Amino acid sequence: MTAPSEDPFREAPLPKLAPALFRKRTGKDLDLVVPSVVEMYRPEWCTKYPLRTDDPHRARKLGNIGHISYHSIPKLQLKPSNPRAIALFGLALLWLFAYPTPLKLRTLMCASGYSLVESTFTLLERGRNYTSLAQFCCNLIYIPILLDLYFGFFLNSFSNFSGVPWGPVVAILAFPLNVWLLEVVQGYFIIWLYGHNVAWNYLDYDDSYFHGAARLGHAPCWVGLGAICWL
Repeated sequence: MTAPSEDPFREAPLPKLAPALFRKRTGKDLDLVVPSVVEMYRPEWCTKYPLRTDDPHRARKLGNIGHISYHSIPKLQLKPSNPRAIALFGLALLWLFAYPTPLKLRTLMCASGYSLVESTFTLLERGRNYTSLAQFCCNLIYIPILLDLYFGFFLNSFSNFSGVPWGPVVAILAFPLNVWLLEVVQGYFIIWLYGHNVAWNYLDYDDSYFHGAARLGHAPCWVGLGAICWL
């Protein structure tokens, strides 16, 4: 058993380079959450940081499609009365038939691109690449809200003043709010679908909220992502 209150990710490149930007919980608060974080990002450490759960049907990683991990969905049954089957079938129909072909192609490109970004970021943050099919599929549905609806609102609500295009400026600076909303919506949907969040886990950070779905300290990253998305 590991020494108490030890952060197993402290030697990853980003926490080692800028520890003030990646502040972790301490004491028993850290001890309680580290096993679930390790389960996701460094499963080879699970014997050192065992996850204590009485759920024999906990969602598990089954394998990879390229760099993307996919997991079991314990309560999914292919029956008309199963709520998870209904939800997945409905979302699939929405994407297939309600999204025009150009939008489908763009969501595929954006979801694929973000999967590479997340995989690279987790390598630097956790010491190993990680991204999930759960988040990839959620992004296919959510990208029109994240990008089209969001940027459209700011472009229509703010006009140039003194030669400054305030719409894009405000949209980029406020982009963390947009991402945090995405993380809360997607995070709780994934928790409902799988039983726990198999896509990302911020529980070991001292500024994480909504069951580890959103973290305040990632705001600078989200501002940068907003600038990239705008371009």
